[in-house]
Amino acid sequence: MIYKNPLALIGNTPIIEHEGIFIKLEQFNLAGSIKDRVALNMISELESQNKLNEDSTVIEVTSGNTGIAIAMICAIKRYKCLIITTDDTSKNKINLLKAYGANVILTPSEKGLSYAIEIARNLSKEPGYIYLNQFENINNPLAHNITSNEIINDLPCLDYLVCGIGTGGTICGISRNLKKVYPNLKVIGVLPKEQKDDANNHHGICGIGANIKSSFLDPNLIDDTKYIETVEVYQEYINLVKKGLLLGLSSVANIIVAKRIKEENPNKIILVISSDSGYKYLDVLDASV
Repeated sequence: MIYKNPLALIGNTPIIEHEGIFIKLEQFNLAGSIKDRVALNMISELESQNKLNEDSTVIEVTSGNTGIAIAMICAIKRYKCLIITTDDTSKNKINLLKAYGANVILTPSEKGLSYAIEIARNLSKEPGYIYLNQFENINNPLAHNITSNEIINDLPCLDYLVCGIGTGGTICGISRNLKKVYPNLKVIGVLPKEQKDDANNHHGICGIGANIKSSFLDPNLIDDTKYIETVEVYQEYINLVKKGLLLGLSSVANIIVAKRIKEENPNKIILVISSDSGYKYLDVLDASV
């Protein structure tokens, strides 16, 4: 199959069955994560409103996949890109952002993302700077109208959806649509246990448990929330790699929860959202040696 536009490789991700659980593999998006969908939708909406041009600089505050996806799309579309992230972001992620051509501003990690957001807001007041703001941009959850349709086309029945909670865009965007089709669907959110137990929210599960509350995180769309310890996730990450599944840490947390649900409900159909691959987290293997 030949594509002329690389952005056509975003979406239509496969679902695999593993030990009776269905897993939607978002690592098959172009830049390797579910955030490709969000980045494309936010930027496309600005284009439809003629708010972007060759002199525009797209700004985002992010420590992970959203920034990588935005940098990749800006590289393709020839927009300038500025990513603001904390100074504890991994060197590999920073190098990847720069490889896509993004400029990177590092802010003190002890000041959190709220400080980085303040910088982004101030910059966005300058001519030519446009702050996407994934935490308040409705085009974040709306990107998952397409994700939801893919799931509906692939699964005629669904009892449980298990998804990590970051900005809330993925879980709420998908839940809102799926609950219209699967009336008995239970949507289970996943967060780090450390977030529940530690006021400073120190954990090692990238992609979930952000301290920034988004405007579209709707508790009414989430039936229950499960908390998973980082050490559990690292152990299961290693176990899954040995079975040929190299998945991201938030994906692994979701699978742990899904397995527990399956043990108690062996006849139920469970879908896990796997947001990215495990390639960015190989240092977990070093820690296990």
